Amino acid sequence: MKNLLKTLLASLIVCLFTGSCNNGTKATEEPLDESEPLTEEMNDSIQSTFLDVKFGDSEKDVKAILLKKGITSVNGSEYYPQNGKKIQFGDHSWDYLLVIYNKNGKLAHFIFCKAYDDKSAALSDYDAIYSTFSQQYKFKDEDLIDNELKSAIADSRDNRFITLSCKGHEDNGIQYKHDYFIYLSFIDSALAAER
Repeated sequence: MKNLLKTLLASLIVCLFTGSCNNGTKATEEPLDESEPLTEEMNDSIQSTFLDVKFGDSEKDVKAILLKKGITSVNGSEYYPQNGKKIQFGDHSWDYLLVIYNKNGKLAHFIFCKAYDDKSAALSDYDAIYSTFSQQYKFKDEDLIDNELKSAIADSRDNRFITLSCKGHEDNGIQYKHDYFIYLSFIDSALAAER
């Protein structure tokens, strides 16, 4: 699971910074295509509260809030519902949560996760989740990396973004309990950058 978290976080960080880095070369200015405004690709805002947990909350607060909802954690980063229930969010059921804090112990990354044994079920659910959240956010399809089957991102002017990805792990030689996963990630890039 640690390798999966590192891969997911690395792909998100690469996503954030590849557009702003030019490897020391001078960028050439190209005229803007005014027929396609840049504002259409960026959302005004992306939510910052999930299950009453907010970006910037401390680990202690996150644990207490989620525990009141019947969601517990053994290690502070993986949260599972009690009594075999599912976590409800965005009109969908989720198997577990992953949370990542910055160096100051503030919540910077909140991830809803679903696990599958069947590829077609995972892809079908991805499409349904994409459809639900694309009613609220403008997504762009992402280049696929690290066993991703589908991936999309929606960024915003308030330094937050959301990613949706469907990954398959059946061919990488590592044994997982399930072969396919969907991750719905919310990231506050300003908090995540605090190191």
